[in-house]
Amino acid sequence: MGFDFPIGLPVAYGSASGLADFRAALRAFGSAPYAQWFDVAEHRDEISIHRPFYPMRPGGTQRQHLFDAFNIEDLSDLLRRCERATAVCGDACMLFWTLGGNQVGKAAITGWREIIIPNLDDVVLWPFDGTLSELMKSGATIVAEPSLRRAF
Repeated sequence: MGFDFPIGLPVAYGSASGLADFRAALRAFGSAPYAQWFDVAEHRDEISIHRPFYPMRPGGTQRQHLFDAFNIEDLSDLLRRCERATAVCGDACMLFWTLGGNQVGKAAITGWREIIIPNLDDVVLWPFDGTLSELMKSGATIVAEPSLRRAF
């Protein structure tokens, strides 16, 4: 199954969270200390490793607030490798930004919470659980994020 929402986390976030891998992260999100992980921060002071999505609504919000909360200087630290600029297209929108037509954060929240997590024990995640050819041989349902940008 291919879905039009991000599947995976930026490396910098994954390292800062201390979670072992994406599957472990999915199991943690929604319970302590990540109980508010799916709740979009309304104010910049609410952004944290345990509540990374921002902003809830427009008005005085800036992407810089995410950079400040995560103590990073460069947008690329909040991009997954497949979201970074290539020779044919610019950077995609970062996972945790939830405002505007280019945002993907709310789609990730919905897709992960309502589709992937309830079925986590019954699906395999590409590319996290193996190569596509390995996963196809398993006969399991493969969840993937098809993308023309993907460059593994």
